[in-house]
Amino acid sequence: MNTIKTLFILLIFWSNYTLGQESMIKGNIKGLNNDTLLVKYLKPNESFKYRKMIRSKTDTIYVKNGKFTYTNIDNEPIILEIQSKVKKLDGGITTRKSLELFLYLQPNEKIKIKGHKEKTFIDYTVEGSEISEDFNRLRKSKLPLLIESTELYLIRDTMRFKKVDKLEIEKVSKKIKENWDLSLKMNSEFIDSNWDSHLTPYLLWYNGQLYKEHKKT
Repeated sequence: MNTIKTLFILLIFWSNYTLGQESMIKGNIKGLNNDTLLVKYLKPNESFKYRKMIRSKTDTIYVKNGKFTYTNIDNEPIILEIQSKVKKLDGGITTRKSLELFLYLQPNEKIKIKGHKEKTFIDYTVEGSEISEDFNRLRKSKLPLLIESTELYLIRDTMRFKKVDKLEIEKVSKKIKENWDLSLKMNSEFIDSNWDSHLTPYLLWYNGQLYKEHKKT
């Protein structure tokens, strides 16, 4: 992909941003009950030059009977990863992609989320955000893969806790890496088929392709 094409889709991406009233997310996820969610968020204009969310900030959302609200009082475009936690045998807490809500919140947007939580995944739908709706469709196509990866992580954590032979653990790690590579490949396939989607610049960035273009210039 050449630099001109990258810049073109970024111009499309930013053309919709306007200032106005605060943006908000309202969620209803059955199975979350009274939980606490971890929120990682960043402002794209501050972070697009980096490959990953290394400058993300954190926040928390308190859930009551599966319902929650999150308000972006700055009313600037933000990328959010809202994460539910899972316990490990050693007593630690971790998060996984299958238990994550991804949202791209633009100024003035009012997003609604509905879904349900199981032990190793959250399945949900999004209304009110074109970018988030596109990502959710992509996520649904990858959900079986994400669930398998979460289960593999839990298996590996158990094996480490029980001090299983390292060669056996490495086999599980190899499968996790294969799933990760396949997930990135599915992102690339979405990019190739959806150049007009406002999600495409984010996926280019997440896959490291914008970073590679930046290094060439």
